[in-house]
Amino acid sequence: MVVVVGEFMRQLLSDETLQRTCTVLVLDKCNLKTIPVEIAKFVSLRRLSLVGNQLEHLQHVIGGPPELEELLIQDNPLTEIPYFIRNSVCSNARQRSISIALLL
Repeated sequence: MVVVVGEFMRQLLSDETLQRTCTVLVLDKCNLKTIPVEIAKFVSLRRLSLVGNQLEHLQHVIGGPPELEELLIQDNPLTEIPYFIRNSVCSNARQRSISIALLL
Protein backbone atom coordinates (compact mmCIF):
# COMPACT_ATOMS: atom_id res chain seq x y z
CA MET A 1 0.00 0.00 0.00
CA VAL A 2 1.34 3.45 -0.97
CA VAL A 3 -0.12 6.61 0.57
CA VAL A 4 0.46 10.17 -0.63
CA VAL A 5 -0.89 12.83 1.73
CA GLY A 6 -1.33 16.59 1.70
CA GLU A 7 -4.00 18.67 3.44
CA PHE A 8 -5.55 15.80 5.34
CA MET A 9 -2.22 14.66 6.73
CA ARG A 10 -3.02 14.70 10.44
CA GLN A 11 -6.27 12.78 10.00
CA LEU A 12 -4.66 10.21 7.74
CA LEU A 13 -1.57 9.81 9.90
CA SER A 14 -3.79 9.09 12.90
CA ASP A 15 -5.64 6.27 11.11
CA GLU A 16 -4.78 3.04 12.95
CA THR A 17 -5.27 0.86 9.87
CA LEU A 18 -2.75 2.92 7.92
CA GLN A 19 -0.38 2.87 10.87
CA ARG A 20 -0.42 -0.95 10.73
CA THR A 21 -0.38 -1.53 6.96
CA CYS A 22 1.32 1.39 5.18
CA THR A 23 4.76 0.49 3.80
CA VAL A 24 5.49 3.64 1.75
CA LEU A 25 4.62 7.15 2.94
CA VAL A 26 5.23 10.19 0.74
CA LEU A 27 5.12 13.56 2.48
CA ASP A 28 6.89 15.53 -0.25
CA LYS A 29 6.40 19.29 -0.53
CA CYS A 30 3.94 19.48 2.36
CA ASN A 31 5.74 22.51 3.86
CA LEU A 32 6.55 20.48 6.99
CA LYS A 33 8.71 22.24 9.55
CA THR A 34 8.71 19.26 11.89
CA ILE A 35 8.19 15.56 11.35
CA PRO A 36 4.73 14.43 12.49
CA VAL A 37 5.09 12.32 15.65
CA GLU A 38 2.48 9.90 14.28
CA ILE A 39 5.08 8.52 11.87
CA ALA A 40 6.65 6.58 14.74
CA LYS A 41 3.42 4.52 14.92
CA PHE A 42 3.73 3.26 11.32
CA VAL A 43 5.00 -0.20 12.23
CA SER A 44 5.20 -1.53 8.65
CA LEU A 45 6.74 1.59 7.11
CA ARG A 46 9.72 0.72 4.89
CA ARG A 47 10.11 3.91 2.84
CA LEU A 48 9.52 7.49 4.02
CA SER A 49 9.87 10.44 1.67
CA LEU A 50 10.11 13.94 3.16
CA VAL A 51 11.55 15.65 0.06
CA GLY A 52 11.11 19.39 -0.45
CA ASN A 53 9.86 20.43 2.97
CA GLN A 54 11.15 22.99 5.49
CA LEU A 55 12.81 20.55 7.88
CA GLU A 56 15.83 21.95 9.72
CA HIS A 57 16.15 19.06 12.17
CA LEU A 58 15.26 15.38 12.10
CA GLN A 59 13.86 14.44 15.46
CA HIS A 60 14.58 11.04 16.93
CA VAL A 61 11.03 9.99 15.93
CA ILE A 62 12.48 8.90 12.58
CA GLY A 63 14.06 5.99 14.41
CA GLY A 64 10.57 4.93 15.48
CA PRO A 65 9.25 2.90 12.53
CA PRO A 66 10.83 -0.53 13.19
CA GLU A 67 10.91 -1.60 9.51
CA LEU A 68 12.19 1.69 8.03
CA GLU A 69 14.74 0.95 5.31
CA GLU A 70 14.75 4.09 3.17
CA LEU A 71 14.52 7.75 4.15
CA LEU A 72 14.40 10.45 1.44
CA ILE A 73 15.17 13.92 2.78
CA GLN A 74 16.52 15.91 -0.17
CA ASP A 75 15.71 19.60 -0.59
CA ASN A 76 15.28 20.46 3.09
CA PRO A 77 17.22 23.23 4.88
CA LEU A 78 18.75 20.80 7.38
CA THR A 79 21.12 22.42 9.85
CA GLU A 80 22.29 19.21 11.48
CA ILE A 81 22.26 15.50 10.80
CA PRO A 82 21.49 13.18 13.74
CA TYR A 83 24.06 10.59 14.80
CA PHE A 84 22.03 7.62 13.54
CA ILE A 85 21.92 9.10 10.05
CA ARG A 86 25.56 10.14 9.97
CA ASN A 87 26.45 6.52 10.61
CA SER A 88 23.71 5.18 8.27
CA VAL A 89 22.43 3.01 11.09
CA CYS A 90 19.13 3.36 12.84
CA SER A 91 18.67 1.69 16.20
CA ASN A 92 15.37 0.66 17.72
CA ALA A 93 14.54 -2.81 18.95
CA ARG A 94 17.42 -4.11 16.82
CA GLN A 95 20.19 -2.54 14.75
CA ARG A 96 19.68 -2.43 11.00
CA SER A 97 21.01 -0.61 7.99
CA ILE A 98 19.02 2.30 6.63
CA SER A 99 19.45 3.88 3.21
CA ILE A 100 19.46 7.67 3.35
CA ALA A 101 19.04 9.91 0.31
CA LEU A 102 20.52 13.24 1.35
CA LEU A 103 21.78 16.06 -0.81
CA LEU A 104 22.96 19.15 1.07
